[in-house]
Amino acid sequence: SAGTYVLDAGTLSVGGNQDLRVGSNGLGTFTMNGGTLDVDDELQIGYNSGASGSTFTYTGGTILDVSNHVRIGVNNGANGALNVNGGTFTPGSGHIYAGLNIGSTGTINVAAGAEIDTANNRGVIVGHRGEGVMNVDGTVNAQFVRIGGETTNAGTTPGSGIVNVSSTGRIETSGQNLDVGRFGTGVLNV
Repeated sequence: SAGTYVLDAGTLSVGGNQDLRVGSNGLGTFTMNGGTLDVDDELQIGYNSGASGSTFTYTGGTILDVSNHVRIGVNNGANGALNVNGGTFTPGSGHIYAGLNIGSTGTINVAAGAEIDTANNRGVIVGHRGEGVMNVDGTVNAQFVRIGGETTNAGTTPGSGIVNVSSTGRIETSGQNLDVGRFGTGVLNV
């Protein structure tokens, strides 16, 4: 089954240490054009394999807090996309992961004039243990950006990531490195 949600005004609050899952076991589409979003735990886009193709599209509004992380393409067989088409997407106090686990795929698209700002000194990880892609026509401002593998813990496989930065795109790191191929395979195209 498929679900669609559009937030233009008002407040959507997810409390009780719960996640906002856009596509848990089916296709999910969430569009935020305005209003206020307050998530007590994680924003997860494309959670299980049945949720493949799920998207969160941001063009404006206020995100009060995502208390944990933004995870795009969470579990094996899942894929999801975060599309920042306007305004400044400021997710809260966690990292942004594209391609979290083995067999998952996560995509981040930042349009010209739009921005991702991890204001609480957090990072963007493209291809944690899965496959990640980030296309930057706007601005990504983060404490760090890691492309291709975040971990070498026993029994895990680092992921692969590709970041494409156009002539209008910009990546800014404010305290740590821009790592290309941290533990896995990373590609940066500028």
